[in-house]
Amino acid sequence: LVTRTVAMVNKYFGGVIPENNEPGEFDDDLIKVATSAMAEIEKKMDTFHVADSIDEIWKVANRANKYIDETTPWILAKSEETMPRLGTVLYNLIETIRIIASLLSSYIPQTSENIAAQIGATDLSYESVSKFGCTKSGEKVGQASVLFARIDIEKKLAKDVLAYIAAA
Repeated sequence: LVTRTVAMVNKYFGGVIPENNEPGEFDDDLIKVATSAMAEIEKKMDTFHVADSIDEIWKVANRANKYIDETTPWILAKSEETMPRLGTVLYNLIETIRIIASLLSSYIPQTSENIAAQIGATDLSYESVSKFGCTKSGEKVGQASVLFARIDIEKKLAKDVLAYIAAA
């Protein structure tokens, strides 16, 4: 989600967060899911359901991924006429990612910081999570990079076995 969105902003808008000025069909649902997540997380945490609270963050990420499928930004990028809509789609994704980064900050702070650096976010405050639109158009995003590298299980096991043998 983060890598694809930042890469598209870099490719189609020169790394500058575009304007959010052409709303579309799926925007409101994405915004609702993103801005209501904190209340759901608070409910889960009040009852000590930490794992369930993290699930609420993944619901936002899953909704953002669905939004990408619904809005098809790769198709919007093919025409100059649809570039304003592409800008809004990418803005909405960047703003949703900012909310996700803020929500993750208590659970995995380093990853949250990495996300914020990639999208150029400066406000990850608790207060900003329930508002959509804190991201400023015209700001620059960073470079897209993988947040979680895939682990080659066979190499990892081989390395662990060798380390175990060496320690024995």
